[in-house]
Amino acid sequence: MVISTAVDDQVSALIPRYSILKKQGYRVVIVERHLVFYKINEADKTVIIYAIVDGRKEYRNLI
Repeated sequence: MVISTAVDDQVSALIPRYSILKKQGYRVVIVERHLVFYKINEADKTVIIYAIVDGRKEYRNLI
């Protein structure tokens, strides 16, 4: 699966489970076994990817 396809698919977008990431406006999409953390800039109509991490690891301190 291509990341751009996954980000475009609003059904697959998730809200992070950690409140600090939620408050900062991050969204998450799962691509195979990786979690892609991104934000959407509505003004510019762009997606900024901040991190791609292995979903099997603890990711809270990586972002």
